[in-house]
Amino acid sequence: MPGRGAAVLACGVTNAAKLLVASLAFTGAYAGVSAHDSAGTAPAPVTTVTLSARELPVTEPLPERPVAVSRSTAPSRASVAR
Repeated sequence: MPGRGAAVLACGVTNAAKLLVASLAFTGAYAGVSAHDSAGTAPAPVTTVTLSARELPVTEPLPERPVAVSRSTAPSRASVAR
């Protein structure tokens, strides 16, 4: 059955080509609309931000906080099955 396999392969290639063309068309349309929307606007003003960090030694230990542990009781299988 080489004819049937070739037909299935050709159908898959055709679908992939259609998908590629559709995605390129959508990308082109999106880029056109995006460029059209921003064509009449002035560029945003530039704001410079400078970030800095410095290391500081730990001068006092962190206070220990008690951790609350609670045991939850899961329902038994018998009560779930009812």
